[in-house]
Amino acid sequence: MYKLFVLSLFVAIVAGQMTQAMRDRILSDHNTKRRQATNAANMIELRYDMVLEQTAQAYLNRGCGGGFQHNPNRGCEYKSRGGQNGGTGSCASVGENWYSGYTDSTQGVDVVIGGAVAQWTDGRCSSWASPPLRCNSYWCSEKQNFYQSGSDSYGACTQTSGQVLHYTQLMWATTTHVGCGYTAACGTLCDYAMAGNNNLPPMGQMRESNIWKIGTPFLLVLQATQDVMLVFVLQQLHLLLQLLLLQLLPPVPQIQAVNQVMAILEVVDPTVLLVLIVHRLAILVTH
Repeated sequence: MYKLFVLSLFVAIVAGQMTQAMRDRILSDHNTKRRQATNAANMIELRYDMVLEQTAQAYLNRGCGGGFQHNPNRGCEYKSRGGQNGGTGSCASVGENWYSGYTDSTQGVDVVIGGAVAQWTDGRCSSWASPPLRCNSYWCSEKQNFYQSGSDSYGACTQTSGQVLHYTQLMWATTTHVGCGYTAACGTLCDYAMAGNNNLPPMGQMRESNIWKIGTPFLLVLQATQDVMLVFVLQQLHLLLQLLLLQLLPPVPQIQAVNQVMAILEVVDPTVLLVLIVHRLAILVTH
């Protein structure tokens, strides 16, 4: 029994795992980047999903995907573990980002790199470069790759890596949840529900409107305010909208209803939401 315990402890240490501090940091890093989309009408705060973490961590613990290959079965594995945020199909809709280093900028070379989220967005040091971890003002971050491939302008760089899909998944407005795994050998793997990068045009034709709805931010920017009372009012309004929309939806199992409500809240224009509220209140008053 003692030997078995020691072996299990050794395996856990070698495999690595997420701590609460790592979860908090990588979620915060994600949402900090998403707040930068100040013209995104449907961008919201990501929430942390422990089942997504379990799915990512289990895949890392089995090795590095045969050479850092993405998990082709992540949607089914997430669903089989009871995941509820990836749609109603037999297998969930789950996206994935992988970085070979640490989750944030607190260890090793990632003090310079900035960690996984920096590598997928603004990082000017790239493990895709040759030689690896190249850092200079000429190397393009994924965000720069995205904007320089489209009509918008962001920074100046000359050495593109061709990488952009980590950035677009991280910034995909209608993705609602993230969960990440980590091992020292394989790095950081984040899974996302629902998956982004759907129906993207070819590199060179991507626009902001492909990953979020252009308009005045409704929830994300206002949630970042320091006005405590305003935050409270917004939270209550958000809850009210959920309750009202639940009554407007056709009868379905509760979890499906909640998923549909959240999907509506994330893509419907605020004006439409106000119309729905007025409509519902009119029904309540007349009955």
